[in-house]
Amino acid sequence: MKNILKKILVGLLVLAVIFVGLHFFARYKVGKLLDGIDKENFSYKEYSINLFQGNLSVKDISYRPKKQNLQAKTVSIRNFNYLSYLVLGDSIVVDEIQIEKPNLRLSKKNDSSVNGKKSNKFSEKIRINALAITNGRLSYRRDSIKRFKVPKINLKIKNIKTGPDQIKQKIPFQYGDYFLEADSLNFVANAYQDLSVARVEISEEEVLLQDLRFLPTKNRKDYVNYIPYEKDLMNLKLDSIHIPSYKFSYKEEAPHFSAGLLSLSAIDFSIYRDKTVKDDLRKKDMYSTMIRKLPIQLKIDSVALNKAEITYEEKIKKDRNPGKVNFKNLNAKIYNITNLDLDRKDFPTTKVQINTSFFGKSPIEMNWQFKVNDTTGRFRFRGNVQNVPPSSMNEFFIPAMNVKAKGSMQAVYYDFEGNRNTARGKTKLVYDDFDLAVLKGDSRSESDILSFLANIIVNKSPKNGSITSQVESVKRDKTKSFWNYFWSCLEAGIKKSLL
Repeated sequence: MKNILKKILVGLLVLAVIFVGLHFFARYKVGKLLDGIDKENFSYKEYSINLFQGNLSVKDISYRPKKQNLQAKTVSIRNFNYLSYLVLGDSIVVDEIQIEKPNLRLSKKNDSSVNGKKSNKFSEKIRINALAITNGRLSYRRDSIKRFKVPKINLKIKNIKTGPDQIKQKIPFQYGDYFLEADSLNFVANAYQDLSVARVEISEEEVLLQDLRFLPTKNRKDYVNYIPYEKDLMNLKLDSIHIPSYKFSYKEEAPHFSAGLLSLSAIDFSIYRDKTVKDDLRKKDMYSTMIRKLPIQLKIDSVALNKAEITYEEKIKKDRNPGKVNFKNLNAKIYNITNLDLDRKDFPTTKVQINTSFFGKSPIEMNWQFKVNDTTGRFRFRGNVQNVPPSSMNEFFIPAMNVKAKGSMQAVYYDFEGNRNTARGKTKLVYDDFDLAVLKGDSRSESDILSFLANIIVNKSPKNGSITSQVESVKRDKTKSFWNYFWSCLEAGIKKSLL
């Protein structure tokens, strides 16, 4: 009996010695691994190992390569198979990694900056069942300006796998379910506009952005000092962007994004343009060309805009107030936005359906269609505006043209088709007691003589009735947007009807 007990005690002692030896060996290997990462840029306060549970914890990590700074309060590895890695050395299997309070700061001085050499040495296979990042921070600085910052990020990813081959791919690891949440994103878009998002949630199934704002940082008087030519000053407030189902991947070295629905809700969008500054003479693409040129393979079945209000103001002369148009209660559906398989015979037509009201008073319907794969830029738009009172017309006519309309347009119907160069179509105007009055100078009082001459010029048809006009050719100004082209078509039809 004593011999058996003695053997047991000796065995336990041997196991204890082996365990202690393995513990010190593991500490030595882990310490050597940590110390060998990057002696110049990597540091940590302390680490601890629990060989029984397979846990490793490293505290107060700091990694500072060129123009980058990563700090973390704690990195904890749970249920790490030390023995398999220390003995075999070709496979790392971890149940969970927790990173607490990481703070990643990136910076770039100029476009030619190099962030150091990338190492191609990677021989191990890695499997991490779960990764959790809590209370993270991210910022990006360029030329002393903090361009992008996220003060709070939480991220969970399951079933992460990588290896020598996978690490070379665009996405260097495979992954399963994931969930990202971030608060108070801020991005400096340019010298006079900032973008912010109050809340972001992204999972493998859906995307949700809440309280998105694209706001000016300069007032209307000052922003012109920061633009080289005509540019819009935008004020956008958007309640939410929701993508209930999507897929993202890399196909043939290009990013691929597809979604069934992209929904934008409660939009308040104001646009101001000062046309007294230098013209922007760069050529503008049609929307079909823009979609074809996107650096991402895209397929979105439908886009829904709900409860939007859009206001456009245009300052034409320095000594006049800007002209203004407003669209309330705007709802729109866009179908088939894609640049995939452009050569296929059954390539879908992109269709846009818009319903809104002009200054909240005059209902508007518009249908617009084009094909992204049509390199000629062919399109068709048709629709109508109902019951336009003079007060709505004069919001734009008076400051823009010093002309005041009297009477009302009961309806304007339009139907145009064209390509990237020219368009043709027709308009029908239904009006009631319609007159024009030319204002004296910049006042609101009328010039009787000029108003009389203007109304002689107005078409000889009765002041009440309807006119249908055919417009044979409207030439597109390629330095202007598609919406300028759209307005030029309407303007040509209205002028032909009235003059």
